[in-house]
Amino acid sequence: AQAQSRGTVSSFDITGTADLSEKQYGNMSTAFSISRDAEIWYIKNLMLSIPGNDALISLSGRYSQVNGAMSFQSKGNWNSLSWPLQGEEPVVKSREGTFSVNGSPDAYGFSLTADISANQVPDSKVKLSGTGTQDGIILTSVFAELLNGELTGHGSVNWNPYYTWQASLDVQSVNPALSWPDWPGTLDLITETRGEMKDGRLLISVKSASAQGELRGHPFKAEAQFEMTDGSYSLPLFHLSSGSAHLSASGSYSDVWDAQWSAEIPELSELFPGGKGDIRGKGTIRGETRSPQFTAHLTGRNVLLDSYQASGLIINMDVDAADREHSRIDITAENVLIDTQEIINLTLKADGRTDSHHISLSAKKKRESILLSADARYHDGVWEGELNKGELDAADFGLWQLKKPAAFSLSAKDAFLRDLCWIHDPATVCVDTEWTDRHGLTGKADLSDIPLSLFSTLIPDVALDGTLEGEADISYRTNTLYGQAAFRMPAGSISYTSDKEAPLRIPLEGGRLEASLNEEALGMTIELSVKERGQIKGALNLPFFTLQEVRKEEQAVSGWLRSDLKGLDLIPLFISEVHDTKGHISTDLNVSGTLARPIITGHITLTEGNAGIPALGITLKDMHFDLTVNQSGTVNVDGRFASGKGTATVTGELALKDPYKMSAAFHVRGENFEAVKLPELSLLASPDITIRLQDKDLDVNGSLFIPEALIEPTDMSDRITASSDVHIISESPLKSEQETWKISSNVRLRLGDSIRFTGFGLTSRVTGGIHITEAPGIPTKAEGELRIVDGRYKAYGQDLKIKKGRLLFVGIIDDPGLDIRAEREVEEVVAGVQVTGTLKTPEMTVFSTPAMEQSEALSYLLFGRGTSQLSGAEGGKLYSAASSAGLSGGDLIAKKIGAAFGLKDVGIVDGDTLEESALVIGKYLSPKLYISYGIGLFEPISTLRMRYDLSPNWIVESEHGNESGGDVLFKIER
Repeated sequence: AQAQSRGTVSSFDITGTADLSEKQYGNMSTAFSISRDAEIWYIKNLMLSIPGNDALISLSGRYSQVNGAMSFQSKGNWNSLSWPLQGEEPVVKSREGTFSVNGSPDAYGFSLTADISANQVPDSKVKLSGTGTQDGIILTSVFAELLNGELTGHGSVNWNPYYTWQASLDVQSVNPALSWPDWPGTLDLITETRGEMKDGRLLISVKSASAQGELRGHPFKAEAQFEMTDGSYSLPLFHLSSGSAHLSASGSYSDVWDAQWSAEIPELSELFPGGKGDIRGKGTIRGETRSPQFTAHLTGRNVLLDSYQASGLIINMDVDAADREHSRIDITAENVLIDTQEIINLTLKADGRTDSHHISLSAKKKRESILLSADARYHDGVWEGELNKGELDAADFGLWQLKKPAAFSLSAKDAFLRDLCWIHDPATVCVDTEWTDRHGLTGKADLSDIPLSLFSTLIPDVALDGTLEGEADISYRTNTLYGQAAFRMPAGSISYTSDKEAPLRIPLEGGRLEASLNEEALGMTIELSVKERGQIKGALNLPFFTLQEVRKEEQAVSGWLRSDLKGLDLIPLFISEVHDTKGHISTDLNVSGTLARPIITGHITLTEGNAGIPALGITLKDMHFDLTVNQSGTVNVDGRFASGKGTATVTGELALKDPYKMSAAFHVRGENFEAVKLPELSLLASPDITIRLQDKDLDVNGSLFIPEALIEPTDMSDRITASSDVHIISESPLKSEQETWKISSNVRLRLGDSIRFTGFGLTSRVTGGIHITEAPGIPTKAEGELRIVDGRYKAYGQDLKIKKGRLLFVGIIDDPGLDIRAEREVEEVVAGVQVTGTLKTPEMTVFSTPAMEQSEALSYLLFGRGTSQLSGAEGGKLYSAASSAGLSGGDLIAKKIGAAFGLKDVGIVDGDTLEESALVIGKYLSPKLYISYGIGLFEPISTLRMRYDLSPNWIVESEHGNESGGDVLFKIER
């Protein structure tokens, strides 16, 4: 402390500073300026600050005592004040405030204005004023802006001759959502309370407390009365309603309980945010304080609360803690969902007294169920008994049962569970655990004769044969977990079967897994031997590993993996698209770094590899791949393989830095590589392509030369393709944007001289080349030309020679332009067809030399002679060709053909469906008799119809086909 003073004893000035330390309030610093003038003391300035804190309190005033009469005047302010002043998280904060006190100890007045905030309560303006004496104070006015509303009130506090208080508060139009967002609304609250502390006895009385308004969109009302007197509590009234929900309670507590409650909540959402369902119940608590008897009955329907839900819930409880009568607990829940776990039925039952009771638990899921029951007793702080029945139906893992009763005990100082053994003949799993407050937790587990077949259901088409055995020991003491485990698999086998493959059985010579955990490290080793195929070995070490706090960024990791395997028979287990896999693979990998960012280095080599790909009809052979994993997180790939008489190579790298994003770049080069060998398609390819992948972006660039191919497509004449006005919205469920690949390509396709096509009556070679480009969101485009060479086309029994055939690509790849000309020679007549337009909208015209009508040209093209020389059947075929071949002016040609054969009516009649369309020809055999014949274009259905005019008004009609009938018609003309 430092101080400076000047003057006399009765008149002086003093200034200074001081550092204060108080156990409850911490360290503080002061600066002061005080003066005296006879009987009057002046506090010119007194400032209090807290080191390391922005809080500052200032005070000024005067004090006098004249003729024994004392008076004072003071005022002050503060900034950035909080309580507690230091250390703990503040409960109340005040950005700024002012205060004043004036008068004498027997009669003074005071006032205070402040901005105050508290936990979950935003900034509020508070004002209060009052008067006081040496015996107490009277708050004449209290005002606060609170949650968009206002608080007003008044009250008093007296401390002589003993402590008493009383207060009345009125809160208007507050919105709780400003502090609790799930509870929007507008509420009014009124409360009156009083209390006293006399001779060490405390009395608190809430004469009335009520609230009403709207809460979460529902009418809200609550009222209560409460009184506490020297350890006795009384709740004469409590009732709360929100919407249709009602809660009520009343009762008292002193040496004995006497209370009851009830709840009626038809819709839980009206009371709890996020809740749903109907809950109703009631209960009581009666009897001695230390051993009351309580009852409860609760039912629920379609209940949802947080992550728990149930379609049905029934709880019945009648518990006598004094053991005068049997206690019973019965809880049943139907269709329970806990997070993602679905339980069809869940029950918990307990019955008995403290010294002898029975407990059972059962739960049933769709494919699993569990049943447990125990007899137990409680005495001198120890709960002990026997788990005497247990059944666990683990679906694919079979039915497990408790081998024998297992003893258990639980107290504040120790606990144990001994000889808990589950059996699934012949498999056995036994567990033994113990805990004491001095030595911590210890446990032991033994596994014997566990059939590997239990795990077969986890891998489709795979059967596992053999057993698993092992043991594990754990202990937990001084906040450290210790343990060791060893599991062994004697000789067994893996069998693989599928519809495409012959059964495959791979013998296993055995394997083991060992692990240990202590204060130094977590370590694991693994070894698996495959008979006549090699071994897999590995080890992993995590120094100073603890389960309590796994810091992946800091946890070091080291390990290695070595393998030397022949055969590769198991590859189809993981990649179903390949079969008949062979080869020799060796692995030499090392792991370092941290758990969050492991660093993998080493080599993986495949030699003498073979793999069949049934979907393409090819076999990859002589495969040799070298994969080098670098410390930078990339994998260099260098591979070569053969197919047919050709070969291909792959070089590039794959990035492993980010497990959530793929990054790769590969260059594929090949020569005469057999890429497809199927009955309908076989081709050789010579690619020179670069493929880049970045997350979901795929980029393909380069060239592809097809030196040789044979295309023989199967007959698709019975397939129906959609017309141009059909728009397919989606053939499969829409994929999310995250699943969409963004593909870009720039590839030049060039065809050799040995590309042959045979199918649909066409035999030819195809040559040429196109430049294909693709970008995300834009249809694939192509530029270039494909040519039909040495082409012949058979149609209607005729052999047409394709003189010119070109597919011209200048835009969208699936709609090239057409320039095709096919013809035949018949003596001195040349007839042919010219196709132009595009693939989707072709235009076809018939031509001839010498020139003639198109109907005559079409007749020469199809039959080698004019229409006058055709039979009736040939005329029908000619008409059908003209109508359905897409000829320019085909309908006019068809009518001319009909006229040439003396037919009155010729045309296509639409049916209700496409399949019901028919070709109809008709003719008058006499002025009154008309006959027509129709034949289905798509279905083999024929119909003969006759009509005879009896008179100008009467007509007789008959029809014969799949169904036959007749009509007599009367006609009126107006």
